[in-house]
Formats: sequence, C-alpha cells, structure tokens
Amino acid sequence: MIRVERPFTIRLGGLGAKAVERGYYAYTGSALGPGGIEARVARHLSRPKARLWHVDYLLASASPTKLVAAVCASTDRRAECIVNQALKRLFTPSIDGFGASDCRSGCGAHLLRCGGSSQRAILKLLLEAYGRLGLKAEVRRF
Repeated sequence: MIRVERPFTIRLGGLGAKAVERGYYAYTGSALGPGGIEARVARHLSRPKARLWHVDYLLASASPTKLVAAVCASTDRRAECIVNQALKRLFTPSIDGFGASDCRSGCGAHLLRCGGSSQRAILKLLLEAYGRLGLKAEVRRF
C-alpha cells in the first residue's frame, strides 16, 4: 500500500509519461526470491538503486510517495494475479501496464487506486479480499 502526497507525472520506460493522482494505491507483486518479503521490501525502499520494476520508479519519484504497509501471505504458488483480480473488484486500475509487463493473466495493471477511503478502511478491505481467497494475510507497516 503506497501513499502519494500530491499529483505528479512519472516516466516509466516503455510505458512513457503517466499521471499519478494523490491518494492511496495497492500494488500487487511477488517476493519469491531469496529473503522473501523482507528482502523485496527492503530493496524497494533502498536508495539509490537500479530501477528494475515499475514500483521502483514510483517509490523513487521526486513527488512524496511512501510505502505505508505491505499486506502479504505465504503461498506455495504464484498468487499475485489472483490477488490482483480480486482487488480489481474493489479498486480502480491506475496506470495501464504498471507492474504487469510479465503478467499472463490479463490483469492490465498491478497498481490500483484505492479511492478516497482511509488507510484503515483500505487495509481492512485488503485483508478481507485475501481471506476470501483462502490466504492468511498479515500487515507489515513502515
């Protein structure tokens, strides 16, 4: 879950320049590499770094953006698209193609705008969505 303090334009390689509105966003991804979620989040928060994923560009933007929480669940399979599809019923896809360059499930975007809800309300919705998928999720705050 990412908070954007004010609107700005971001350049995302092949996706070009895109507008990002103020508000909360849910980004779905996986952390299958060494170190799991801790290593992946630490990498996304580190500076400077090579920008490997679209979310790196977002978190390193000149406009104030902040990773406020990670909602995560351990699985024995890739579940980011399953989670993303469930979240698309609740939130609006933000930037076409964002985080979905290797997506084979037709998600369209793995960055969803959460609307005008409060952080607490959004986290509640995220946890409920994971639960409906049979995933035991936990929240890690930053």
